[in-house]
This record gives sequence, structure tokens and C-alpha cells, in this order.
Amino acid sequence: MDVVERLRSAVAGGLADEAGDPVVLALRPGVDDAGIAAVQAGYPVPLPAELVRLLRVTGGVDGLLDLDLTGGSHDVELPELLPAGHPVAADGAGNFWLLDLTPDTTEVAPVFFFCRDAPVLLYQAPDLATFLDEALRTHEPPHTSLVADVREDRLHDVWGSRPGALSFRAAMADGDQALRDFAGPLGSAWTFVDLRHRAVGEGVAWGRFGPRTRLARHGWERIFAYAPYEKPPSRWRGVGFASLRRAVR
Repeated sequence: MDVVERLRSAVAGGLADEAGDPVVLALRPGVDDAGIAAVQAGYPVPLPAELVRLLRVTGGVDGLLDLDLTGGSHDVELPELLPAGHPVAADGAGNFWLLDLTPDTTEVAPVFFFCRDAPVLLYQAPDLATFLDEALRTHEPPHTSLVADVREDRLHDVWGSRPGALSFRAAMADGDQALRDFAGPLGSAWTFVDLRHRAVGEGVAWGRFGPRTRLARHGWERIFAYAPYEKPPSRWRGVGFASLRRAVR
């Protein structure tokens, strides 16, 4: 079913939570050309055609994951990993779903789940339509959904066992040139995660070394890295005693 039809059907009724209580959704008004231009102005890459089409129909859906397709009500940024991350939904607990916009996402953009506890970034869906379909499934029997699965279960796998994480040595031994080009200048302190070919629930433990974990991305490629915090060199390093004497005269 077309994503717009899917949303309109859900708003018409028939949804319920696991206790059987009705779930009522409401489409917000569509966004005009000026509003879409304002959203576009916030990014150095084009908005996906799928997002623009949905924005013309509705700015969001009340009652469904605080769905705000304009991103205006979601206060989240992760520039080191998602330099043009466009937030579209939130769970009310400080976690968000974002589109990873790049120069190549002119038609659709993948959706990632940004979680604070555990601090991970997980791949959720290949496009908005798939994400919205899975979100609606949480209110339809049998109430199973990849949105709930990623939010409640997959984050523990990535945080606990970090599947797919590569050491510097493993990254440099890999036959992929882009991965080696990225890893080489960063060095042995870094751990690498290649999400160019990804499955739902795979991701990056962005807070692996605490709130000051260093993060990096290989340009617009979905190859990521993280490393322990490193204290910057002292501002006085390399200043000789003669220089200090001149400075205090």
C-alpha cells in the first residue's frame, strides 16, 4: 500500500494497543512550498523526494512516535556520524529516528535510530515508507514490529557485543580501499564499523568510551569509527624558557 494511503487508513481507525484500547491518530496539515524550502535550507544536500511528497500531505502524525516530518520539534544532532541527519520521530525518552541525508539520497533516505541508553546508533529502515509501516504495526495484531525490536532489543546486542566492529589492524587488512583510506590516518586507537551493506539493527556504539568518545565518518560513506577521548596537547608544549622570559618582560 502507498505510504500516504497507509497513513490515511490508520487515521481512519482500527488501531489498538496490546491491551486492546483504541489508538487514535491525527494527520497534521501539509507543509507549503515556503515551509519545505525552510527545511531544505538547513541541509547542504537535497531533501529526498519521498520526504517532500509526504510533507506536502502532512507535517506529522499526532499519536505516532511524536512523528514530525519537518524535524522542527526534535532537538537532536550527531554531526560527527550523521552530518545531515534529519530527525522525523521521537519516543519521548530522549531517543530519535533520523534520516541520513547524503548527496545520493535524492529519492529516499535510510532511517537510523539514535539511542542514548545504551548510546548506540542503529540502522532501522531503508526509507520512510518502511519505517512508518513498521511503526503502525506496533498498533496492529500481533503487535510485532521492527521499530519495537530495534528500540527494545537490538541496541543491547550492539552495545554488549559490538557485532561488525573492526580493529585498526582488521580494517587495514581488509580488501576494501575505502575502509583502508579511512582507517589509515586515524590510527590504532580507533574501532571501525562499515554500514554500507547493513541489516536492520546493526550499528555503532557511539558512546563506547563515555560521553567524550571521539567519533568519525568517512565523508558521506556509511563507514564509521570511534575511539577513546584523548586529551589535547598542553598549549605550553614546545615553548622554550627563552620564549617564556620574553613573554613576561
